[in-house]
Amino acid sequence: MRAYYRTHLDPSEYPEASDLDALRAIEAAQQAFDLRLTESFKAAFMEVEGLGYPGVTDPKPRVATRIHPVDGLNHQTAITFEVDVVREGGELVPIARLPEANNGLGYQNLISMIFRLMSFRDAWMRVGKAARDPDATEFEPLHLVLVEEPEAHLHAQVQQVFIKKAYDVLRAHEDLRSSTLLRTQLIVSTHSSHVAHEIQYDCLRYFDLPPSISSRRS
Repeated sequence: MRAYYRTHLDPSEYPEASDLDALRAIEAAQQAFDLRLTESFKAAFMEVEGLGYPGVTDPKPRVATRIHPVDGLNHQTAITFEVDVVREGGELVPIARLPEANNGLGYQNLISMIFRLMSFRDAWMRVGKAARDPDATEFEPLHLVLVEEPEAHLHAQVQQVFIKKAYDVLRAHEDLRSSTLLRTQLIVSTHSSHVAHEIQYDCLRYFDLPPSISSRRS
């Protein structure tokens, strides 16, 4: 999610008018945090200053933090999973939240791969900040995505979910759903029978080594 946020959502990159409130809040939080840290470290800094320094003026340590929006996604508890959701007053309310590391079946890896596909799609379609990137190339009419062995670290059910949804994710944009001019091709290499089972037979391609190559490898 951090990579997706940095590319398409980060308010500090090519900021728009709608990003100003978020940037002001970040600046205010940084100043308040710096003030609190300065007070907390006051006694320790005074002790360090008393050590002396071989120069004309002793350097005085001070705290100056740098809060960047993407830093909030640099730890495992940034994303939680809501479980045991109940309805209260017409609204769904979670009664428990689990850190992402506490989820099984490889679901965390599935989410990571889906976000990677979303990032590929949105970079191609110039979504969010990607539309203002000065290094963006000309618009490509064909989007080719290669995925190697997505079954790694995924439970069988999650493998099936990925292969059933991957192409739909790559086409989930208003300019792509009914377009016949903008094409997306997804090529997946796999050794998983669970992945192959979820694909239409005419979309499968089997490859085998010629006997001469197989014998040399063995």
